[in-house]
Amino acid sequence: GKLVHAKAMPRCMCLSRQPRGGDFAELTGGATGCKIADAAQRGITLQQLDRVADFVAARCAEQRWSSADPERQGEPLRPDEVTSHDLGANVLAPATRRRRCSFVELVAEEAQPPAWFVSHWWGEPF
Repeated sequence: GKLVHAKAMPRCMCLSRQPRGGDFAELTGGATGCKIADAAQRGITLQQLDRVADFVAARCAEQRWSSADPERQGEPLRPDEVTSHDLGANVLAPATRRRRCSFVELVAEEAQPPAWFVSHWWGEPF
């Protein structure tokens, strides 16, 4: 599929807490992960993004996520309200913490050159 370039999560998003049930294996789609030295080759596929969306839909309410968004800090979340701030705090940082890698390096088997660059606002719902 087509790839979308995503910048690595800023290190400041790494939080000390991990959501209950911190099993993130379903995000990998069976991939063993890899090291991609060139961040420009860390595009993400639509299928990989879909797995993240499915994970959010399944886990947000079950684990009672609260907002990490500076505008809504600590408020309870519904899956349709999850922003990039919340995704970083509840999924990306804890999923990549042990390997200390980018999310794409966790879910890819090899470099994934992007076809497009997509920018976004961190407060926009995922």
